[in-house]
Amino acid sequence: MGWFLGMFVALAALLSYRLLRPNALKRLQATSVSNISEVVEHEVCKVRGTVSSTGLLRAPYTNRPCVYYRLEFFQNGVFLTDSAVQRQCDFQIEDESGVAEVRVESAVFNVVCDYVEMERASRLSPRALELAKEHKWPIEDIAQVSIREGIVALDEPIDVIGQCVRIPSKQIHSEERGYRGLPATTPIFSSNVVVDNDREPIWLEPQTNA
Repeated sequence: MGWFLGMFVALAALLSYRLLRPNALKRLQATSVSNISEVVEHEVCKVRGTVSSTGLLRAPYTNRPCVYYRLEFFQNGVFLTDSAVQRQCDFQIEDESGVAEVRVESAVFNVVCDYVEMERASRLSPRALELAKEHKWPIEDIAQVSIREGIVALDEPIDVIGQCVRIPSKQIHSEERGYRGLPATTPIFSSNVVVDNDREPIWLEPQTNA
């Protein structure tokens, strides 16, 4: 079973790489937006809605509630790839037509990271120093340091692109019916999923961490 698990992990990594290649990503982003209630099983589709979840994460630098975060560390303008920190949890996306569930175990997040700190190493904030110690970031004595943080926040509009399956809905009363009188169903995105909020990074004003 070990070789099978290794092959599965390798294939998942290859899929993530292919989905993030610029040409492949642009083709996915060009997919027309569908209403959640109208997506078809096993076909690649894109839905757009707001995020909700019963399980929450907290962004490590800003402490913002979210369902995904990524933290990036730059030193003298160089992104240290091994320093990136990322976590995600399953969530729901809702539009005017309905609700879909998103399983994030193999999802690719194309989410921009905004600047939360840009400072000389000798003048870093206490929070930046705490994170550097926690994640073993190799800060030089004389260096220019930048920290970037990206999240998918609650109630944030987001695009989800991928393939879904449909299961009987738990959120709709049993007497309600869907298309042609069939039981109403909820789409679940779990295959070839891309979560997308592509935009330019911005500077986030410093805030007090609760």
